[in-house]
Order: sequence, then structure tokens, then C-alpha cells
Amino acid sequence: MSITRIYQGKDVEMLTTCNIMIDNAIADLPFLSSKRSTWTIEFFTGIKTRISNAFQNYLGIDPKAGVHAATEVVEKLCNDALIDLSEVKTQIGEDYKSNRLRRDEILKALGYATFWKRASKKDQEAIAELLSHFATGLTEELKTEFTATGIATETLDRIVAAAKDETVQQANVKQETLKGDSKDISAEVVTEFNGIYSQTISIGKIATSFHRGDPLMREKFSYSKILKNLNAAPRKDEKEGENKK
Repeated sequence: MSITRIYQGKDVEMLTTCNIMIDNAIADLPFLSSKRSTWTIEFFTGIKTRISNAFQNYLGIDPKAGVHAATEVVEKLCNDALIDLSEVKTQIGEDYKSNRLRRDEILKALGYATFWKRASKKDQEAIAELLSHFATGLTEELKTEFTATGIATETLDRIVAAAKDETVQQANVKQETLKGDSKDISAEVVTEFNGIYSQTISIGKIATSFHRGDPLMREKFSYSKILKNLNAAPRKDEKEGENKK
């Protein structure tokens, strides 16, 4: 009999998101255990073991080297590059505001016109594309033009270096590979995945109620927020049954 997945995201994304939520619960254990007596370190480590077993036994992934680690590497490198890209874009906009034709020509050549909107929302694929186009479009002539207007050479060099960084390329490939769909998953396994998700979501709902006045802490127990940060593509259109915020 076919069993329907009750969660957003691919299987590996769901397990990763749940793992992060449980890690956040462990980090917040002194407070959470004071509010709910059954929430002990043994309780949460038991769930982590369940998630780890699901990673290894059903997906063949070492959770310690899984998508979360790859995502963190890509995220930091992309975020650092995004700061430089944003600074350069702002300077171009101001330095060439009296010559909009030239400004638009430059923004197009460097990839901003095509990729900036998505990149500014921290879409890692768009950031990678923007970096690549920037490095290709930044000719020596344009670089000289920029430095004459006051844009720091060091900033331009960092962007080009980020575009060529093998760590970004390799980590991004690893991340996308780990995010692939899980094929030939049995109904029994889907039932286990649903169980892990359901248990973790319940923890998230209760934990967010304990942190009602702290939006930042509530986000640490929001499945949808954490999943979004993994740059995940939802499996279902409807939202999962989390508390309405």
C-alpha cells in the first residue's frame, strides 16, 4: 500500500531539518526541561539516534558529513561573497547615476541584471551564477574604470576569487547531490520518515509556545524556516501543520 509523505522537502532535507531542530532543542535544554519534565537529554539524543539511523540505513548517508555540513560551507562562502557583490552594485549605481546607459550596460555584463534579484534573497545557485558572470565580465579595462571611480581593488579581487573557489564548487555539487530525491523508498520507510517528522514537529510546536515572546528562538524550532535556509524545494504546495505565527 502506498504511503504519502506528510512533510515538505525531500527525504534528506526533512531529516536534516529535524536534526537541526533537535540540536537547537539540546542547546536550549536547561530552559526547555524546566518547562517540560520529560524533555531530558536522553529524550533528545534518542531522537537524534533515530534520525541518524534513518540517514544511514535508508538513505546511505553519513549524517555527520551530510547535507547540513555541505550547506554550512556553501552558505558562509556565498554570504561573504554576497556582501562584496552588494557593495559593488551600490557603488556602480551611484557612480554611474548620471550615465544610466553605461550603468545598465555594466550591470548586464557582470550578471547583476539577470541574477541579482534571486541572489539578493540568498539563492545559492543564483549567487554562484552571478559570481561566474562577474568574474568573466570584469575585464582589465572595466576593473581600471572601477578603481578610478573609487571601488576597492581588494573587493573586486575577492569576488573573482570566490567565483573560482573550488570549495564552493565542490561543496555545492555535494549539497545538490545529497538533496536528490530518494528512489525506491518502501512504505515502511516512509512511515518511519513520517514518524520522525511528526515527533519533531510536535516538539517544535511546544517549544515555540514556550518562546512566545522571542521571535528569534521561535525560528529555531520552525520547520519551514529551517527548510527554507537549506534552499529546499517543497514536495507539497500546502504548508505543514505548524502553529500560525
